[in-house]
Parts: sequence; structure tokens; C-alpha cells
Amino acid sequence: MARRITTARRIGTKTSCGMPPASALSYETLRFDYAQIVHDWKTVQPAILAALGRVRARI
Repeated sequence: MARRITTARRIGTKTSCGMPPASALSYETLRFDYAQIVHDWKTVQPAILAALGRVRARI
């Protein structure tokens, strides 16, 4: 499964566009390609549910 967490290019504590990086705003990027969603949903769904669980734990 090709799940990646991405980060923005940082300049100090801000990204190149002047905004704080997504990770500083508690965003997590999950990336799935079309084939994974259509043909391998059984591994995509647990990854999404785990991410939602991490969000709930922070609240």
C-alpha cells in the first residue's frame, strides 16, 4: 500500500507560501491511488479508520 505523509517545503516555521506547514495544523495526508481504492479497498479502509482514530484521540 502506497500511503505517504507529505510535508511542505519550510522556510523557518512557515511554508514557501507563508502558511504554517500542514503538520503544524494537525493535518495528516493519506495518499491512495485509484487502483488501491477500487481494487484493494480492504487495505485502504483500515488506513482511513486508523487516521480517524488518531484524530479522535487528540480531541
